[in-house]
Amino acid sequence: MAFPLEARLMNLKLLGPCSNCGEPAYIFCPECGMAPEYQPGDKSDTYYCDPECQYLDGTYHKPLCDLRRKICAAELVSLFAREVFEWYRTCVYMHPLTSIGACWDQSTGFPDVAVLHLDFTGDLHHPWSREFPSHKGFSFEFNQVAVLAFQSLPAAALLGRMIRHLLEGVVTGDIKFAQVDHKKRDFDLVFDIDDDTEPTRNIPLEPHHTVLIFQLGEERWVMDITGCQFGIEETIVPYHQYFREGRCEIIGELKPYTMTETTDLDKPEDFTYAQRILPETKLSKHQGMHERAARLHLKSFIDAHFFNETGPDFNKDFLPSLMEKGNAVIKPFVADLRSHMREFSDDKRGRIDPSDTRDLADIEDWHEVISED
Repeated sequence: MAFPLEARLMNLKLLGPCSNCGEPAYIFCPECGMAPEYQPGDKSDTYYCDPECQYLDGTYHKPLCDLRRKICAAELVSLFAREVFEWYRTCVYMHPLTSIGACWDQSTGFPDVAVLHLDFTGDLHHPWSREFPSHKGFSFEFNQVAVLAFQSLPAAALLGRMIRHLLEGVVTGDIKFAQVDHKKRDFDLVFDIDDDTEPTRNIPLEPHHTVLIFQLGEERWVMDITGCQFGIEETIVPYHQYFREGRCEIIGELKPYTMTETTDLDKPEDFTYAQRILPETKLSKHQGMHERAARLHLKSFIDAHFFNETGPDFNKDFLPSLMEKGNAVIKPFVADLRSHMREFSDDKRGRIDPSDTRDLADIEDWHEVISED
């Protein structure tokens, strides 16, 4: 644990007694002071009056500091994973979204239901992906909900290798994944669908939501990077808090988190999450081919950034750099990712089969090809 001479003052706000000498304290440990709390008050007892007292208290504080640093690392990995997946899905969006509506809670003045309007009868309904229509002026919160809706399992699969390796040496034991049923939600999401069979219909959010469960010492945590669709803002939450008061329950049993980029596409029968917005069709078959190709395209990007060319040796410098520099690491990574995925979208647009390399002028009208399939 480092003890920087440069103290991080909080506008000289009195925080409590110094953990070393008992005098009024105005600084906290910069290594762990911002860690999420496992129990209320967990981080309220480690304050110092000056850097010298912080240094003198180091031997006593180190075990607790090491645990909290791991909590900070897990939270940072989860936020990074959400950022990566959110930009992936922003560049490779599959739903024919036309607008987003909301139902407002009159007592709070905040929305408690988001309604995604999908049009399966117009020009937006085609096999290849498109960029998320953020130009339509949706709010940031609704944009995020729309991008991450129905994406808990794809996110867990697509980012599986990256998350496991980033958390190697951070978590205690193996990471598990679980599918949960959110019975009580702070926020609801429904799809308002226009298709050829019915003029409009509402489909509620799928009940089986995928989360990761891991240990940090004696503490059990839940990682949920797509929880905003339930009104969950945090990306890691203490286990007892996530499942408090019967708000949700685990379906089936915990399973080892060994998923890779296309596990859910290769073996959908292994997951209770099987609900689709529409039944299996010729068009959705082609959409699945594009989704698989897009994930493998992202895999090549992750391999290039995290793994060397000769084997599965993971870049161990990335997490320490992420913890030290934060957005200075995330922003260029995301910028490169966006360019990488836009190359894919631009190349595959207009192609029914993503492996088709012919000039677009030589490809038949995709409506006719699918109807004759």
